[in-house]
Amino acid sequence: MAHSTIGRDRDVLTVIFEFDTEPDRQRELSETIQGLVTDIVRHQPGFLASHLHLSTDGEKVLNYFQWESREAFDTFRADDEAQGRIRPAITPFGPKPRVYEIVFSAAA
Repeated sequence: MAHSTIGRDRDVLTVIFEFDTEPDRQRELSETIQGLVTDIVRHQPGFLASHLHLSTDGEKVLNYFQWESREAFDTFRADDEAQGRIRPAITPFGPKPRVYEIVFSAAA
């Protein structure tokens, strides 16, 4: 299994989706995202990785993606078939996507 690397020396696009959720719906959202990534997103050209984080208080879900380029991500976002399956599933959870620049990373 390949592992993704996050850091300044890696030329990738990082997109983070933040969701606010009720604690009793956090697991549902997590499972929804996992299914969408497994069935749709990971098969897209230029997709590198997805990482899903759940806050321990149950109120936040962070899903960050790595793409080979902005163009690959934009092509995915313009894919009406893929978006037609993804958007209805995540829109009720109020996704807040943002593109980020990695300016620092450290590892042991």
